[in-house]
Amino acid sequence: MRVDVGWSRYWPGSDTDKWGVANLRDPSGQNGSYIGDEFDARVRFKLGSHTDVALGYAHFWPGEFTRNVGRDNDTDFFYVEVSPRFLP
Repeated sequence: MRVDVGWSRYWPGSDTDKWGVANLRDPSGQNGSYIGDEFDARVRFKLGSHTDVALGYAHFWPGEFTRNVGRDNDTDFFYVEVSPRFLP
């Protein structure tokens, strides 16, 4: 079993840059330049000899730019990833 955790902080390349993942942009550059923080956790393990499984969770806290451009609530994301292997 392997456990990974991480913390990320996000800023655009410039005050007028676009945050592509969320499709948010401030062409005026007046709404702040801090996108937000994200906490990530993932657990990976083998489920038998031919299958890997990953369980993950991410929580995003919007920063000044994200709140001012239109998305002001926290976001939670859960996922399950199953990877079968057909060759040894």
